[in-house]
Amino acid sequence: MTPGDPLLPPSATGSTGMREEAVQQGLPKVISFTDRVYLTSAMDLARAVAANYWHRSGRRGSLYRVELSAHPLELDRDLPRGPFICFETRAAVVSEVVEIDVDPDAAEHADVLRKFIAQIR
Repeated sequence: MTPGDPLLPPSATGSTGMREEAVQQGLPKVISFTDRVYLTSAMDLARAVAANYWHRSGRRGSLYRVELSAHPLELDRDLPRGPFICFETRAAVVSEVVEIDVDPDAAEHADVLRKFIAQIR
């Protein structure tokens, strides 16, 4: 992706959503809608989710800064507020490519996800 490209939800791209993974992690109350794009203000969490994309898709995820499109931004209703804030929207626009092909094997990403999951259980 490059600046100006739309960031679209799984229902528009055909990619795998995170709902099944949430259930497998023991988080059945976490809803991951396939018609939504999820965003966070926490760069380490965004990087960890991008790294984890490999495990769902077999492709390395990337990290983007985004601008909102015509769709409203809403708080992600099923996540607690803490040191991070998560949002959902129907689409966004890439404004900057921060990191391409985030390393899925970096231990720090797994640690961030473990802490995040512990907070939402």
